[in-house]
Amino acid sequence: MKLRKWTAAALSAMMAGLGYSCGDTMCEYGVPTADFSVKGKVTDGRGNPIPGIQVITARRATGEDGRLNGPLINPVDTVYTDAKGEFATDYRPDVGVARFTDVDGEANGGEFQPTTWRLDICPKTRTKKGHGWYEGAFEVTANVALEPKSKE
Repeated sequence: MKLRKWTAAALSAMMAGLGYSCGDTMCEYGVPTADFSVKGKVTDGRGNPIPGIQVITARRATGEDGRLNGPLINPVDTVYTDAKGEFATDYRPDVGVARFTDVDGEANGGEFQPTTWRLDICPKTRTKKGHGWYEGAFEVTANVALEPKSKE
C-alpha cells in the first residue's frame, strides 16, 4: 500500500514538473501571461452607430479562399452593441476572430451583411503595466463599418 501511495505521489510531482495541469488554460511556471480585452464600435457606411449587433469571439473561423465567412470554431463569448454601437468583452489570447452579425433585421436602421475580423491584426494598446512574468493588460480595438445587405 505504501508503495502505491509513493508511486502516485512521485508520478504527480513529475507530471506537475512537466507542466501538466487540470485546467482549461495551461499556465506553467516561467510562461509570460497577460490580460486581454476587445472593444470597438460598429457603424454603418455613413458612420452612424448600429445598436443590437451581435459580436461573437471565437478561436477561429473557416472559409474558402482565406475568407472567414464559414462556421466559427469554438465560440468563446457573445455580446451585443449598445445604443452608441459600442461593445466590450474580455478575451483570451487563443481567441482569434470576432464575428459581427445583424440579428434584429430592420430594427436597427437597416439590414447589414455579417463580417468576421481577425483580432491578431487589430491595434493593441497596453492599459496596465505588468511585472515579472505578468506582462500587464492589453486592449484590442476593432472598429467595424458594416455594409448594408443588398435588396434583391
